[in-house]
Amino acid sequence: MSEVFEIKQKTKVKVKIYDSEFELRKPTVGQVESLQKLSGIEKKTEQEQFEAIVSFLEVLGLPSDFSKDMEIDHLIKLINHLSGELNLDKKKSEAGR
Repeated sequence: MSEVFEIKQKTKVKVKIYDSEFELRKPTVGQVESLQKLSGIEKKTEQEQFEAIVSFLEVLGLPSDFSKDMEIDHLIKLINHLSGELNLDKKKSEAGR
């Protein structure tokens, strides 16, 4: 008799930001890879990188108007919480080498 391992549904995370509550989806591996590539590309401007971050969070359930009003440090902390320490600052410094 073999053991069955099953994952029934994707993980959702409730977050409270500035007294507003949201239920966000955890990102997929592909979504995290895409964000890491975008954050580490030299030719991308900082504005393009932030647009990618806002789009990334919107796909996960955070309205873009809301994320655009967040402090950047809070935005990065939220992404790290959802996707597990992407270390975007390190990626940016490595891209600048």
